[in-house]
Amino acid sequence: VLITSDVYLDYAIMIIFSLALLIGLKTKIINRPMGVILTAGYVLYLVTTFFK
Repeated sequence: VLITSDVYLDYAIMIIFSLALLIGLKTKIINRPMGVILTAGYVLYLVTTFFK
């Protein structure tokens, strides 16, 4: 199995997104409904990326 840089890029985006969301929720920049919407959108993005 060949691991391309795309996979690493996806993981980097995932980690950055998770951290940004956590910080956003902790500092109340992102309220809970917005966080849920962002997370749902991101999960959809992941699913479409990995299963195309």
